[in-house]
Amino acid sequence: MADDATDRLGGRPDGSDGFDAFVQGDGARVRRALVAYYGLDVGSDAADDAMAVAWERWPQLSAMANPAGYVFRVGQSKARPHVRWRSRRGLFPAADPTTTDADSAAVVDLLRALGDLPADQRAAVMLVKSFGYPHREVAELLNVSETAVNNMVHRGVQRLRGALEVSDDA
Repeated sequence: MADDATDRLGGRPDGSDGFDAFVQGDGARVRRALVAYYGLDVGSDAADDAMAVAWERWPQLSAMANPAGYVFRVGQSKARPHVRWRSRRGLFPAADPTTTDADSAAVVDLLRALGDLPADQRAAVMLVKSFGYPHREVAELLNVSETAVNNMVHRGVQRLRGALEVSDDA
C-alpha cells in the first residue's frame, strides 16, 4: 500500500520525483558556481532563487538533458540586478584590518586576487581547483566546452600566480 506522500506508481503526487537528489548533487554544484561568480551574498541568494524556480518547474526540468545548466542560467538572471551593488561592496567579505597573522593575510590576498579575476575564470578555478570537479562537469554546468574550461583554469591560475607573486615552481 502506498503512503500519503507517493501515488500507487511510486511517484510523488506533486511531480517532484528526484528533486531532492537534484538539490543534493547538481544543486550543490550550481550553488558553488554562483557563489564563485557573484560572491557569497549575491551568489547564495541567486542560488536560492534559482532552486525555487527549479522546484516550480521540476516536471519540465527533470526531462532536460542538462537541468543544472538551466538552473545555473536562472541563477545568473536572478543575480543580475545585484551585480552593480556587488561591485561597490567587493566580491568577498573583507578581512579584519587589525589581523597580523601571516596565514590570514595570505587568505585575504587570495580572496582579493580571486575577486579580480573575470567571473568565468574565477568560477572555473574555484570549481576545478577548490572543489575538485572534473572539467567535463564544469563545462556542462557553465555550458561551454571542456577546452574552454581548461583555458579558463589555466589563465585564471596564471593570473593568480602573477597577482600573488608565486612562481610556477611553487
